[in-house]
Amino acid sequence: MKRSFRNLALVPVLVTGYATAAGAQNICCNQTYALCIAATCALSANGESALCACTVESGWSIGPTACAERAPVQQTGFTTLVSTFSTALYASDDFYQGSGKDADCYGKPCISFDGENAVCLCPVGNESHAYWTEGGSCGAPQSGMVYSGASSPFDAGLEGLAEQLAKCAGTTAPTPTACGATAGAAH
Repeated sequence: MKRSFRNLALVPVLVTGYATAAGAQNICCNQTYALCIAATCALSANGESALCACTVESGWSIGPTACAERAPVQQTGFTTLVSTFSTALYASDDFYQGSGKDADCYGKPCISFDGENAVCLCPVGNESHAYWTEGGSCGAPQSGMVYSGASSPFDAGLEGLAEQLAKCAGTTAPTPTACGATAGAAH
């Protein structure tokens, strides 16, 4: 997956001005979205936020706001969109269990300059904890970087969202794989 960006100096200004509405929880939509579960993120100077290199996907995803509120908006030279959850990368990327700080990109604003990659501005928590990510090819992030993390895909965390998403799409939830596990095996 290609994850390089031009015009990065514009990203914090553009995504800060694009806010998502609060309220609704876990709504399925069939549209274009940013997917950050495999994102590597560059920490801000104060460590409270990160710019995350995400992918642009189309199809079913789950997000915290209504479909109309997170629909992509074409601008001159870029598109604004929202980071949501999907299982689109389950077949291509294994889940790594990290420990430390991670970026929370769920429902956060993003921009795409090319329709394939997105940059999302995501908050980074103050406390270290265990998290799961498809980022980093099963290794820890480099200094000054974090991953976009989530709860476990092997228990009630992401598993419930994957099942809800499959129900919306009329399919079966795919089985995630943990780093070092055999295909279809959990942690």
